Amino acid sequence: MTTNPPPTFTSSPPRNWAIINGVGYDAWAIKLADANKSSTVPVLTAGDVAGAKDDDNPHRWYNPTTCVS
Repeated sequence: MTTNPPPTFTSSPPRNWAIINGVGYDAWAIKLADANKSSTVPVLTAGDVAGAKDDDNPHRWYNPTTCVS
């Protein structure tokens, strides 16, 4: 009986992200991210990624089609 050695994984260093809903839902979080700019912490605004405008539905992630995009 032969045994295979366990696989070796290489991981990237941990990376911090600031993920904000956007679309006017969490203006406080956008202000916080703007006040704490860092070149090492990217900010992702989900509403921008989904092509949403301010005052669009802030719960867009409940729609699977939106999540795929």
